[in-house]
Amino acid sequence: MSQLLPQLRIHRYIDLKRALKSVTAAIALAKQLVGLVGDTKNAELKMVVADLSVELAQVKMQLAELMDQNTSLKQKLSVAKGGGPQLEYRDGLYFDSDGSGPFCPGCYDGNRKAIRLTKQKFPWAEFGEYQCPSCEQHFNENKE
Repeated sequence: MSQLLPQLRIHRYIDLKRALKSVTAAIALAKQLVGLVGDTKNAELKMVVADLSVELAQVKMQLAELMDQNTSLKQKLSVAKGGGPQLEYRDGLYFDSDGSGPFCPGCYDGNRKAIRLTKQKFPWAEFGEYQCPSCEQHFNENKE
């Protein structure tokens, strides 16, 4: 019995792209079927085919939502595993690709944690323009 479990688990995973492709093909077939049924006088058959088309369209929308959710979860997992956001080092500090930041160079270099620095005001700015709320180090932006 325990030898069968790994094989059963493999079948539980769904290739969402392939499933979406299959549903799209099924919708195309249902549309062809609607055309063929249009010539018949059987109202019940027409209604069943129309219901099938609606159900397939709903499945397609749900699969698209699952694909979006899957992509989002993969990104969150990457960050949780230490992949973290990709930061760019400039002027002695780290910034996100969209320019947001700055982030602590000590925390990012040491353990890949993107900790946003807080801007310091007088009189604390004498120690550094920014301070990390995590490691409490002070930093200045080295603009040249």
